[in-house]
Amino acid sequence: METVIGLKEVTKHFGDRVLFDGISLEVKRGEAVGIVGESGSGKTMLVKMLCGLVSPDCGSIQVEGRQIKDGRFAETAGVMLDDMEFPAPYGTGYENLRQVAEIGGRVNSRDISRIMHLVRIEPASRTILERYTPAMKQRLKVAMVLMEDPQTVLLDGPVCGMAEDRASEIRRLLSSRIKEAGITMLLTDREQESIEGICTRLYRISDRKLLKIF
Repeated sequence: METVIGLKEVTKHFGDRVLFDGISLEVKRGEAVGIVGESGSGKTMLVKMLCGLVSPDCGSIQVEGRQIKDGRFAETAGVMLDDMEFPAPYGTGYENLRQVAEIGGRVNSRDISRIMHLVRIEPASRTILERYTPAMKQRLKVAMVLMEDPQTVLLDGPVCGMAEDRASEIRRLLSSRIKEAGITMLLTDREQESIEGICTRLYRISDRKLLKIF
């Protein structure tokens, strides 16, 4: 089976601290692999390396057949980062998604409304993003990643901070995309219970390595 996401002997420092020491991982087409770890363990750094925003100190990274290095990034992957910003903090949720959609030119207004309904945000609402709760912003981030139907998705804390009912809805949405569209997914969270039901494999960041849970 095709390897979609690959890390080989990747090491990364953050200041004087070693976050990862020679980690390797392969994610095959259609798999959902979860990474859990405490705050500051390197989850966001790992996703940033996978999407090309940060380079490893040594080792190699490949996403969708493309080597991620020297400023190259995974152009066709959908990426959600914990510290990701929206383009228009004083715009509505719909207006923010529309601005992002205009960049790629592959999504119309009907697509935006559909994905907003799926994450339980009303497209016609005039509430501006600055007044969204953190959990609502998380749901909008998930919508932003999924609206263009990417085949590879990198999600940093997709249900972090959500009430359990909303988190369950997002987990069902992600699970349906894996089963129905065959997407490949790597996702992170602080808590194993938050994502284990989605994953075909799960790892914990422990002592600068990836420790397999199942």
